[in-house]
Amino acid sequence: MRGRSKALAVVGFSMFAVCGCGAYAGRSAPPMYKAYREAALEQVEELRAGALGAAATPAVSASMLLAQVSGPDDDGRINVQSPGARLVVYSAAIQMVVARIAETLDGIAAVAGGLGGYVQSLEANVITVKVPAGRFDEAVNAVAKLGEVTGRAMKSADVTDTVRDYRIRLSNAENVRERLVKLLDKCDTVEDALKVEKELARVTEEIELLKGRLQQMEHSLAFSTITVSLNSPIPQVRTKRHSPFNWVNSLGSVIEDGMHAYPSKGRPPMRFRLPENYVLFRRGSDTAAVSADGVSLLVQKRDNYEGGSLDFWSRLVRRQLVEQRCVSIAAEKGLQLVTKVPANLFAGMKIIAGEEIGYAVGVAVNRSFVYVFEAWGPAAALEKDMEKIEESVQSLRVPR
Repeated sequence: MRGRSKALAVVGFSMFAVCGCGAYAGRSAPPMYKAYREAALEQVEELRAGALGAAATPAVSASMLLAQVSGPDDDGRINVQSPGARLVVYSAAIQMVVARIAETLDGIAAVAGGLGGYVQSLEANVITVKVPAGRFDEAVNAVAKLGEVTGRAMKSADVTDTVRDYRIRLSNAENVRERLVKLLDKCDTVEDALKVEKELARVTEEIELLKGRLQQMEHSLAFSTITVSLNSPIPQVRTKRHSPFNWVNSLGSVIEDGMHAYPSKGRPPMRFRLPENYVLFRRGSDTAAVSADGVSLLVQKRDNYEGGSLDFWSRLVRRQLVEQRCVSIAAEKGLQLVTKVPANLFAGMKIIAGEEIGYAVGVAVNRSFVYVFEAWGPAAALEKDMEKIEESVQSLRVPR
């Protein structure tokens, strides 16, 4: 479970142990989505506890950090002229797919607070946090564990020359102000005094402006920025890794678009046991069924190609669901069909217009074909039917 927190890894493993290759440990087994929800909440609480514990740790100010980096002058100013001393501002932008946006936003805020940082902004599904520069890598790694990372960009900006320029300009302006103050005492006429006072006001304003810019720069050096976008694949077209297989690219589209009324392709119908209380309304190489509770099933059979192993197709399917459909994969497990053919099952969810939509997909492969068993619908309804859906997947008569 790459990019998944330790808590979520335990959830996935527990689900497999409970389900056990087709044999559930009785009807009292904890529902998959309930376990996933509880694990996510537990993780957020742990992070919040870390945030409370961090309150006892004294914060490092921007000036202290800069002093450690470059060493102070005798007058306490930043010494940016020290040999080899460089002042660097760090930032990161992360795109993630998660099951529940609101809970993950709380988790990210807790990570920042636990490391001595804070939330800078929060809007819809995008959060920006500030963390101490010395704990930047730690913060990025902690945030990445809260979901499935689909994109990550790290930036650094060397501001040594900029800070040096501000310091020089500030020093010069302060020297000019001192001379103007002395000159003001020597003015013999009101007119001369007014001219000097006007110039003194201008220089003083410039000094305050430069001090403000230096203060902002010090804060940027002391606190790195991390911006996290949830359930948002990277927007650049070149980063969307579409596969050359159209059926893979369309996988998961049923979550939003529903079942399309396209005909079967003339191949013999697939054989599997229909779950109880489901109605079969299309039979063929693309077989469809639906329950009265709104859970839909779609079973497809597609051509396999040389080198197309179960591992290859499973990884491709998983990547498509996460990166292109923003499905948060909560659990993965291996299965064995009645024909002794191995299969993989992925289960997760996606929030659409505030509604939790559950999604599961099973993948099995032989030399000639790839078999894909999709199930989706309201998360609670799919959760209730998950056991018999898995049994239906295992009943697929896939030739060896």
